[in-house]
Amino acid sequence: MLLWLLACQSENIQVFTTEEHLDIITFFVEAIEDQRLEVVLSEDPVRSARRYKGWGIALSESNEGITDAYRVSEIREGRQEWLVEGDTLGLQYGLADLLERMNYRFYHPYKSYLPEEIKEPQILEIQEEWQEPEMNRRGLHMHTLHPIEGYYDFWEPSENHLQRAKRVIDWTIKNRGNYIEWVALDNITDNPIAHEAWKTHTQAIIDDVHQRGATVGLGVQLFGSGNLQNAFDLVDDVNGNREAQLSSRLALVLEDLDFDVLEMSFGEFFDEEPQSFIDSINQAYDVVQSVSPGIEMTSRLHVGDDLQVTYNNQEMIYYFLAAYANPEITPWVHTVMYYNLFEPSNGAYHHADFTEHREFLFERLENGLPVAYFPESAYWVAFDNSVPVYLPMYVRSRWLDMYEIKQQSVANGHDSLVDHTLFSSGWELGYWQNDVATLRMNWSVPDSYLSVFKDLFSNYSNGEELAKALYDFSELQKIAMIDNNLDAYTCGVDNIMELGYSQDIISQPKRLSFRQMLEADLNAIETVQSSFTEYLQGVDQIAFPEAIDAWQEEIANGIQIDIYRAQFMDTLLRAILAHRNNTDASTLLTEASVILSEAQELVDLMRSKTWDPDGERLFTENTNSTIYQFGYLHRASDLCYWQREMIQATNAITDSNDAPPGCGL
Repeated sequence: MLLWLLACQSENIQVFTTEEHLDIITFFVEAIEDQRLEVVLSEDPVRSARRYKGWGIALSESNEGITDAYRVSEIREGRQEWLVEGDTLGLQYGLADLLERMNYRFYHPYKSYLPEEIKEPQILEIQEEWQEPEMNRRGLHMHTLHPIEGYYDFWEPSENHLQRAKRVIDWTIKNRGNYIEWVALDNITDNPIAHEAWKTHTQAIIDDVHQRGATVGLGVQLFGSGNLQNAFDLVDDVNGNREAQLSSRLALVLEDLDFDVLEMSFGEFFDEEPQSFIDSINQAYDVVQSVSPGIEMTSRLHVGDDLQVTYNNQEMIYYFLAAYANPEITPWVHTVMYYNLFEPSNGAYHHADFTEHREFLFERLENGLPVAYFPESAYWVAFDNSVPVYLPMYVRSRWLDMYEIKQQSVANGHDSLVDHTLFSSGWELGYWQNDVATLRMNWSVPDSYLSVFKDLFSNYSNGEELAKALYDFSELQKIAMIDNNLDAYTCGVDNIMELGYSQDIISQPKRLSFRQMLEADLNAIETVQSSFTEYLQGVDQIAFPEAIDAWQEEIANGIQIDIYRAQFMDTLLRAILAHRNNTDASTLLTEASVILSEAQELVDLMRSKTWDPDGERLFTENTNSTIYQFGYLHRASDLCYWQREMIQATNAITDSNDAPPGCGL
């Protein structure tokens, strides 16, 4: 009877907190959606935990001068009572740590993993030791110019969206983040009603971030001339009164709003005269400080090797001019897609690699100057989740950057990077993994990203096996996509990109069209096709464990869609090669069509299993304030890029002119 009673008691966990933190801890726990967890108000949390007959966690504010840190200890040795100490953020981090040791996981903003049986947490290696982060800023940037989840939650005012935004903030903190930002759009510029509703919604979000102890930022764009999307920009008329434009626009997004950071970007593919560019940034900084005194300002050093300018007798990428502006502005070194600072980028934005960005970052670190790193966890537009393809290799690249920066900083005898914000473009189809893993690596950079996967899935009986399989898969993807240049053939290409090629406007790595393949070097096509064969053979050799729940089924579906994608492109390439060799390609085209149908069935299944309760709008057309009048997975929903390729390959082989879907805006 006693053993039964103890077993029942251990299935319930009470979290004791004082009034000061009651609201945030209540939201923290309720967002997990597990009735076994309960928050209890207590004037003396330690005493309450000792008196409770089940599992008790006491939260006590105490940081001994250490910020963003926590300490976990047993209240009484051998009893199911734990004490978490820290500042406001530290209490949340420590509680998350303890719950993870009980086998909870905070995978998706709108859905946590709940263990069937709660495991007693083992804290020996951290007992009574302060846990401190390696990065001072561990940030998440939601690129709300894209119709992603964050756009709806953070930009479209409603009570439902406010509650969803709070869950995103909560999820970021549970995964050890301390900074969150999003991008402003221009629908509030000339619409007072829309602006007022946005302002109320935004201040409520800011208040929640601050109550939790974190900081918050907003992204704006400086010049309208480079505004290819519906960004909120500050200067539309470069020949007009810039100060007046800056004052008017900045007042809209900063006045009476308590943002901590203003992140300024400069568009893509277009540039301004160098000195005018620098002067405008300095002028913007002065106006920003007059509207919101003390706010931090950052500048994005984007990619684009074709945008070269000469300044101070030095040739540089246009965006690097921002480093010559007011030194109070922190430059954020940006990279795109799954490329990193240390390996090839295969022509993305005309870059063979991002050497200039790496050297700039290290030069700042060596000289003790502020600098941040700002990489991506998804690119979205025709590249990854919208295709769709599943790319855990993002975790590898994000780890490699942090690990190599840390190692080289130690070797060179200077401080390492302490400021990291992740550019995020969606969480469905397994892309939450990239954000969760990166935020956690911001806290502590491991010696291998295998340990990141192990930590992520250690709640499972097959967690070690799954982690090793994802590690092997990521390594294989790196070889296939980066080393063997399959990146260009795995992503999609829409009609707008093809139009841009005529103007030498390139974002993702460029590939041969199917008609170009009819005249191209035969060996080059054979090399790409054989690389797909090697990739598929490599995937077949990885020991993926059998999926045991919906989270693992999502991974299994992602791997299968990758297989279909590689098989589809491999088959179309073999059809082109057969045609080039004067062999009938019709059977191969039929085979590609069958793969396409099988992939569509899988995508339909994936669409029905979103973690987002409002996930259907991510796949459909809908009116919103971005330039994309659909959710970010709309092109994935009907495999538009695949359909386009099917028709284009058939046209090339049969000398037809059937119109493929555009798949663009």
